[in-house]
Amino acid sequence: MVEILKRACASLKGPATPPTNIILPKGHRRQPQNRPLPVPICFDHNQPFSMRDNVTIRADIYRPIDSGPVPAIIMWSPYGKSGSGNINLASFPFRCGIPESSLSGYESFEGLDPAEWVGRGYAIVNADARGSGDSEGDIRWWGRGEGADGHDLVEAIASQPWCSGRVAFAGNSWLAIAQWFIASQRPPHLTCIAPLEGTSDMYQEQLCRGGIPDVGFAGLIAQMIPGRQQQEDVVAMLGKHPDYNNEYWQDKRAELGLIQVPAYIGASYSTNLHTLGSFRGFEEIPHEKKWLVVHDTQEWYDLYSRERTEDLARFFDFYMKDAKNGWEETPAVRLSLLGFNVPNETQSLPHLPWRAPGAERVKLYLNPDQTLGPTAPPRSSEPAVLDYQADAPTRQTGDDAGELAFTYTFPSRTILAGPSTLVVHVASEQQDDLDVWAQLRKASADGALLQSLNVPLGELDGVSSPAEVPDVCTLKHLGPIGMRRVSTAGAGPARPGDVVRLEVPIEQGGMVFEAGEKLVLKLAGHDMRLVDLLVLQGSFKTTNCGKHFVHFQADRPNYLEAAWRNGTVGPKGQGTLGKSGQGPCDHNLAGPQTGAPTENYPAPTNHPTNHSSSPSGVMDPTSYSSHSRAPAEAARAELCFTEGGAQVYGTGAHPHPTRETLSLSSSNPSLGKSDDAVRSNASADGSGQNNIAHHLEPYAITDEIEAPNGAAMSPSATAPPTTTTLPPLQMTRPRTATSTAEIDSTISRPGAVRINVKGAFIVDGSQTPATPSGNCNGNGLLTGRSSPDHHQTQDIRLPNHTAVVSHVAIDIGGSLAKLVYFSREADSTDPGGRLNFTSFETDKIEECFSFMRRLRDEQQPLNGSVPNKLCVMATGGGAYKYYDRIREALGGEIDVLREDEMECLIIGLDFFIHEIPREVFTYSETDPMHFATPGCDDDGREIYPYLLVNIGSGVSFLKVEGPRKYQRVGGTSLGGGTLWGILSLLTGARSFDEMLDLASKGDNSRVDMLVGDIYGTDYGKIGLKSSTIASSFGKVFRMKRQAESAAEDCGPGSSEVGFGQGEDFANGAGDATEDDGGFSAADMSRSLLYAISNNIGQIAYLQSQIHKLSAIYFGGSFIRGHPQTMNTLSYAIKFWSKGASQAYFLRHEGYLGAVGAFLKRQPRNWGRRGSFEESATRRMRERGTSCAREDEDQRPVEPVMPSGATE
Repeated sequence: MVEILKRACASLKGPATPPTNIILPKGHRRQPQNRPLPVPICFDHNQPFSMRDNVTIRADIYRPIDSGPVPAIIMWSPYGKSGSGNINLASFPFRCGIPESSLSGYESFEGLDPAEWVGRGYAIVNADARGSGDSEGDIRWWGRGEGADGHDLVEAIASQPWCSGRVAFAGNSWLAIAQWFIASQRPPHLTCIAPLEGTSDMYQEQLCRGGIPDVGFAGLIAQMIPGRQQQEDVVAMLGKHPDYNNEYWQDKRAELGLIQVPAYIGASYSTNLHTLGSFRGFEEIPHEKKWLVVHDTQEWYDLYSRERTEDLARFFDFYMKDAKNGWEETPAVRLSLLGFNVPNETQSLPHLPWRAPGAERVKLYLNPDQTLGPTAPPRSSEPAVLDYQADAPTRQTGDDAGELAFTYTFPSRTILAGPSTLVVHVASEQQDDLDVWAQLRKASADGALLQSLNVPLGELDGVSSPAEVPDVCTLKHLGPIGMRRVSTAGAGPARPGDVVRLEVPIEQGGMVFEAGEKLVLKLAGHDMRLVDLLVLQGSFKTTNCGKHFVHFQADRPNYLEAAWRNGTVGPKGQGTLGKSGQGPCDHNLAGPQTGAPTENYPAPTNHPTNHSSSPSGVMDPTSYSSHSRAPAEAARAELCFTEGGAQVYGTGAHPHPTRETLSLSSSNPSLGKSDDAVRSNASADGSGQNNIAHHLEPYAITDEIEAPNGAAMSPSATAPPTTTTLPPLQMTRPRTATSTAEIDSTISRPGAVRINVKGAFIVDGSQTPATPSGNCNGNGLLTGRSSPDHHQTQDIRLPNHTAVVSHVAIDIGGSLAKLVYFSREADSTDPGGRLNFTSFETDKIEECFSFMRRLRDEQQPLNGSVPNKLCVMATGGGAYKYYDRIREALGGEIDVLREDEMECLIIGLDFFIHEIPREVFTYSETDPMHFATPGCDDDGREIYPYLLVNIGSGVSFLKVEGPRKYQRVGGTSLGGGTLWGILSLLTGARSFDEMLDLASKGDNSRVDMLVGDIYGTDYGKIGLKSSTIASSFGKVFRMKRQAESAAEDCGPGSSEVGFGQGEDFANGAGDATEDDGGFSAADMSRSLLYAISNNIGQIAYLQSQIHKLSAIYFGGSFIRGHPQTMNTLSYAIKFWSKGASQAYFLRHEGYLGAVGAFLKRQPRNWGRRGSFEESATRRMRERGTSCAREDEDQRPVEPVMPSGATE
């Protein structure tokens, strides 16, 4: 019996809520931004169901009202039922193209939406898996035990009076994986399953694929699963039991051969987790009532697409309701093929093509000149060796160092459909074991590596180019990959230098190569996949050391063996790879098949859904998606950006007769708009003036449509491909004004309002904001500030903003909670109002909530909005920690929306840089506040890229490359929380502002050991002044020794005090002088402030050097306008960079995240203020180039999980 190691869950407080039964009326919205319910729903909340061991599982049930018994579909999830967990679509960039308005908010993460399915006559059961959410017990990571729980829930649900006795399962990822184990238990009332992408063998397909441990994603997910007890610690179990052949890991391999019920199986190439398991599920279920759909997008985007919903409904209706809808005639396999830079295709097949009778695989041989060829090396060829740096660091961005590439150019159209195997002879110079990764990439005819977008570009709000899409596997796909560790591959033991024959299995792929395009086989000693979450970028650590050597010998060839076919997947496209310079050879894919259909397979369906891009400039056709959600149909063409420019591709014959395609002439390659997606507008005149139009008004389909440049476009069912070459792509564009009509047509969520920043300025002086009554200042107005010493952040006047603002924003960090809200001038007839800024200690968060309640109560007199109705935009780690408490404290009709912390930081900083005059400044002792020009620097250059150093409780370093493009490149735990914590121990100061005030009065030279203390003078040879700190707190030991000596000399009755200053010192009031021979709380405060600031400044400089950044912005609540802090940071940057880099500070540095969250409640594509537009346009005309920013809707690259490490 294997002992199962366990770890804590993301803790849930308090007991489970009691069961309730309510009616959700038609039109009800869970949140204002959610989809309204199309039908009334009976909602049975937190219903208990007993398992065979008396553990209680709880579930939310959504079912039709006043109907007879209905079939039920279960979502079995550990993430929190009905949208209640820590992980949801908002945790991922752009919500993977799924707007909040398309879902009700009652769906479990990765599960079906009750708003869609109850109206179709089904009950949706959202269950908390054992140990998660409100269910009892400890969480199981699948296995037979989880299958038994699912079995018992099926039988319990089938016995309910509202259930027809037919029960099914559906969902993605964990919700799919669980289905393999539950269905293999054969519950009597289980009717069918729909595992839409799910691992089937946790060890071999995910945690230790190819024998190489990879626990980053599993460890991250384990941190987020909510529960009241414990969960299996699969990461620790892998460390304790690395061998696959043991009871624990065998239990995690689903027994697919026991599944008897019909199955609708989803799969894709884009996931790092489920591709192998999904295909294995289809192949090993031992009956014919199974269907496989291999789609060309991302799993959640596919799950909620109209196409998937309708197709899945036909499957469920057939088996759950006995509908005579012809489902049984559906092709067993629908296989997508990715075009990357040409349209994707879908094949309908009776079986997997590589499993067809007579199917063969074809070899491409690796050559020492780094080419691939269809012929084996001749016997006379000389031995050769190539190498790569196997321990090169990787960030998994698709272009890491230490990768060896082999290339093949296709002489004719060729398709990869299926898995591949690489056979390679390798050796390590230092190790007796080695790990090898192999990846297949597609390159254009000119050799540029391509990427495929998993979500159509137009579904990603505010993105105008694939270059702006984050490098994560949820949004981009590079190509199939394989990996293998020599010691687990049966190759036998190896010593350093031994040449080993290694077989590397490569997962299933579907790729289309046109004549002249290239296959690139990459070898490396590290993982080459894009990460699932950007927080994992750079986390992979290889165990390889030194170089790997690839050996070439005639009797030991290296080759790639794959299911290559010319033309199409079916017999119409039979043939093998042609020899170099020759056409394809005849070869049967399937040949005559006994008992199998003999007719030709259907010709490929061309989907103009190609979502592809290249990091080197080969970009995506922003194109039509068959997964579109909006009912409006519109024009479509495809734009492909290349290194030399851009080309527009007509979409050709359209697979959906309800849609129309515009015919584009070469003189007018302007793109139309489909659904609500933003499309590009290309210019062929070479001017580049409209190289990429940011956004266009929605076009209606008419007989004749006016193009943006005035030319007419007519609908056509078969628009011929048309290309137009444009100037080289530039990632900047001239700005255009945003009209009121555009703003009104692009409201992204109900209640959003465009903040009018025209004429905005910082209020300098004693004017006070209009705030609710409460703890008042001298003018009778509440400040919200906790002490008279509190650092004052000036409000921002918005003189031209007249619209109602019914939301506030709060950034809750580990030490401080920062609040931003809008208010009108009290008793003023002037238009406009103010942005107000205030903060509270997080330990006193209830004071903040009390203040927000008064804001809510006086919302109407302040802003004219609905009384007692308020939306709270929350960010920071506390947005998750205090989510329930905020809702409870504010009560009423309060919406609380959680926003990503890092994303809000970038949005807030971008706002202050571009929109607020006299906000950004540089610091020096002679010029302590020299204001910098927003937009471009004094030389007219772009502000991007830059480094943002956010100093809160801890410190984060972010490289920002554009309004929506950033990555966290480092951090340190020594930040504001460190200063606060240590000074709380050493001094009597109890607030951060008191500590800064002490530091301003102190003399660090009494505490720190200086260069002059050691050398007696400057150390000019290396540029160190005598006043430079050599050792922080370096004099403390000397002082302590003197104090102890004095005590011995004077005896216990002496009044002399050396180290410390008695009671006054303990209370923070000590003020020793040099004559005292001691040091004060003020001295210590200044010393520690310098120590932490110096550390941050030097790390910031090093990060700027690593990433070649000259501009460094400092934000966070640590600085607070404190001159010693700014001088230390600024001096460190200037000293170490020799003046090449510049430190920038902000007057609202502590409110970047809160302001970013405040601005998130805006319509997308909201315009900039006119003054910035005009100045940017003027500079562009003067220089002949644009230095305007890329996009108004600041979207980040990184989907960072909430962290309390920074504020």
